[in-house]
Amino acid sequence: MTFQEEYTTTIQPEVDTLVHEVAAALSTKRDIANYNKGWRVFFGPIMSQPKVLIIGINPGNGQPGVVDIALWEDEEVFEYTNPEYNFALARETRSVFTEAGLLDVLTTATVKTNYYFLSTTKERDLYKITDSLGRTLQHEEEALGDKFFRKSAEWTKRLIELLEPQVILCEGKVAYENVIDLFPQHGEQTWENHCGFTALPDQGLTVVGYSRRWSNIKDKPGLARLLRRFVSPR
Repeated sequence: MTFQEEYTTTIQPEVDTLVHEVAAALSTKRDIANYNKGWRVFFGPIMSQPKVLIIGINPGNGQPGVVDIALWEDEEVFEYTNPEYNFALARETRSVFTEAGLLDVLTTATVKTNYYFLSTTKERDLYKITDSLGRTLQHEEEALGDKFFRKSAEWTKRLIELLEPQVILCEGKVAYENVIDLFPQHGEQTWENHCGFTALPDQGLTVVGYSRRWSNIKDKPGLARLLRRFVSPR
C-alpha cells in the first residue's frame, strides 16, 4: 500500500472523526471554542523518502477556520517556498536552508506537518482546548483530551514510518522532545546553543531541533551547520 493509500484510507478518516468529536465537545463552550482556528495536516505536496520532514508543534492562525486534512496535489507549491505565504517562520527557515546551501532541498525534497493538527493562534491556546476536553480519571473511559494526545502521537509516528525521511527538523524544543519520545532507542545525542540532534538508529534517521522565540530561530548559524552535517544535497 502506498503512503497516499494508507493516509486516505486509515489516518485521514481517523483525523476527520476527531475533528468532529472536538467540534461537538466545544459546541457548548463558546469561550474555549474561539481558540480553535481549524485543522491542518500538510503544507505542501507529499513525497516518499523526503530529504527533510519538518514537524512543528501545531498550525498557527494563518487560515482561520480552515479544516484541511486532505493530501495536496503534486502541482501545488510548498508554503515555505511560496512567495504568497511570506510569514516569519517561512522566512527564517528559508534563510537557514540558504545558509546551509540546501535551498533546493527545501524547495523540492521537503515535507511539512505538525505534531498536533489543531490550529491555534498561540501554542498555549492548544492546551486550553485540551484541558477543557478533559482528562481520564482512574477506571473511567478515555477522556477526549487524552484521546487527542494519544492519537496525535500515533499519527505523527505513523507518518514518520510511512514517509521514511532522511532527517526530521523540529520547529521548537517542545516539538523536538515530543518526536524523540516516540522512539525508545536513541543513539548519539547533543543539544548546544539552542539547537541539537538525536540519532534514531532503529529508524536510520536523525532528528534535528532548535529553540525559537516566537517565529525567530535563536541560533540560525548553528542550525545551518547541523543541516549541512545531516542532510545530503540533491
